[in-house]
Amino acid sequence: MHEEVLVRQTLKIHQDKYDYATDLHFKITQKEPWIFVNGWRIKISDFTNSSSYAYDPHGVQVDVDGANIPYCTWITIEVEFWLTDWNTLRISDVEWTRESSAIKAIPSSGWTLDYPVLDPYSGQWLHKFIITNDDKTDSFIVSGLTFNVSKDWYANLTDISFPPSPYPDFILEPGQSWQTDISTPEPLYGGHIYFRYNLTDVYEGRDIVSINWADHPVTEPVDEPETTSTGFVSGMYEIANVQEKIIFGEGNTPTPAKELPPFQPSINDKLSYDEELRYIKNLTPTLPLPESDIVRIIISQAWLSQNDEDVHPGIVKITFPSDWLNKTEVSDNEPIVLLRIPKKMVELDDTNKDPNLITISYPMTMFEFYTNIPAISKGKESAENIDASTNEKSLLLQPSIIKSNLVNTVSAGVLAIEYQERAWYQRNSDYTVIRVTGVVDPCSYSNQGETFRNYNEREIYLNRNGDIGEVISDFTDSGNAYVWVAIYDEGSWVTPWNWLLINVTGTLQPIEYYFYINSGVYDIWLKDTSSGTWYSKSYDDTDNPAAYIDWLTGSTELDSVGGISKSFRTETNPIRDDWTYASGNWYRPKSTFNWHSYSPDQQYVYINAWWDGSDRINTQHVTGSSIN
Repeated sequence: MHEEVLVRQTLKIHQDKYDYATDLHFKITQKEPWIFVNGWRIKISDFTNSSSYAYDPHGVQVDVDGANIPYCTWITIEVEFWLTDWNTLRISDVEWTRESSAIKAIPSSGWTLDYPVLDPYSGQWLHKFIITNDDKTDSFIVSGLTFNVSKDWYANLTDISFPPSPYPDFILEPGQSWQTDISTPEPLYGGHIYFRYNLTDVYEGRDIVSINWADHPVTEPVDEPETTSTGFVSGMYEIANVQEKIIFGEGNTPTPAKELPPFQPSINDKLSYDEELRYIKNLTPTLPLPESDIVRIIISQAWLSQNDEDVHPGIVKITFPSDWLNKTEVSDNEPIVLLRIPKKMVELDDTNKDPNLITISYPMTMFEFYTNIPAISKGKESAENIDASTNEKSLLLQPSIIKSNLVNTVSAGVLAIEYQERAWYQRNSDYTVIRVTGVVDPCSYSNQGETFRNYNEREIYLNRNGDIGEVISDFTDSGNAYVWVAIYDEGSWVTPWNWLLINVTGTLQPIEYYFYINSGVYDIWLKDTSSGTWYSKSYDDTDNPAAYIDWLTGSTELDSVGGISKSFRTETNPIRDDWTYASGNWYRPKSTFNWHSYSPDQQYVYINAWWDGSDRINTQHVTGSSIN
């Protein structure tokens, strides 16, 4: 373990709650249970009195007073945090106070930067950056995110020169995270990744509420110590060596009222190990949706604020003229909102019977917020650059493959041994759920020469036995990784491996999924979060269709291909169900589904399931040689 790691952050907070405020209170924490705070130094402008104390080994409470801070004043906070290892920093429970009243100053949030990992394809070292909304109630917009990689030490973070932000603004709802990889030609041990970003309050005029500068010192990896401690992480428990399973949150007492589905597919019900290797060698990637099948709805932020018909803060419902599709009705210099989604999705979701009007409702996270129309082009250019690099990588693979008669076979003398654990959520019978949206995050992979393959899945069981949709995070022992969709019809896998597939090898970016049931047709979309690229397929089951979604199930599956003798580890965390749709309305999964049960524990595989603070289903999937 390192002796000390100094993590620094400077932030400016806007006092816009009182005509004047007298006190400020907040917490500074880190989240790993095996890492401790060795010391801290906090500097705050304008205040004369301050106190701070460690309320546990991982966090510090800060209280300042002795000032009258006028309305519309910026306060600067400089944080120096000495940790025993690694680099993360969270700022939470930030409140302005005056006399006996207190008002939240900014939403709770935090960031993490991982150890560098070598990308075998590009030869670059990747540093995964994650920014998270840790708040329980408030969403916020992240804007102006930019990085400066350097081996130089800068004493004053606000003096650092940063390039223009390559990312469009994005919104984070409570519990949500956004991530990207910072690429360097060497590990950069002893160097620094500096970054800057703004937080904007979504619901109060969209003014900037905090400006942030931070310093991530790059350290060499150390092994995570064995422990049974648990640490709170953005509404979840992260468990070292993943032996204990925890379900928490109000109303989550297991209620095994229903029997589990009779047919439960496993990893070898799709492909054998040898078949998957053969298909990878001859992979033809799924083609993205062409722009002709995408609509761009651009509206002003002011218009949206006045015309949003849904009272739920996470859902936007609007009615607008049908000729607004792909037509801009705003000026070039006003703040705007962009909804860029597949045309068929709009057609399925439009509830207005007037052909001249469109009424749609979607989660707030599907809308992108920009300062003006030219800012869209900047974000689009960045996304196209990312997408171009992904396509170039895909072209290195040899075409092409058409699914033939798939037979579950393995090489002679090699035994396919399967390990599998599931976490089951059953439908609340008060709701007929016909749509579910979510995200799959294949976040880490390491292998010291073991032979295996691993599927981490969200299994979507329909109300007809044997009809299942699966969104799969697929790791192979060669380091290849994919997110793809499988459809089972009457117990048979009926879609090719590359039917709807995104190659995430070396990048491991989160992939959003959208699963719709519509009169016997199953429409599925995947969205690459790094590029904004949409992919889509439909399966026609009108001969004997299912009508609704009955189970949402997490599954961790491993084919050991004969046995485990060498070290390996994969993780997909989370697979998360964000929204469900029933009877014309969007609901959080905690309203429409109930916790049911875990399957028995098995060696080499692990699953953990929980409701987060936004009432979403989360599952963590780990496979590894050390899991007993």
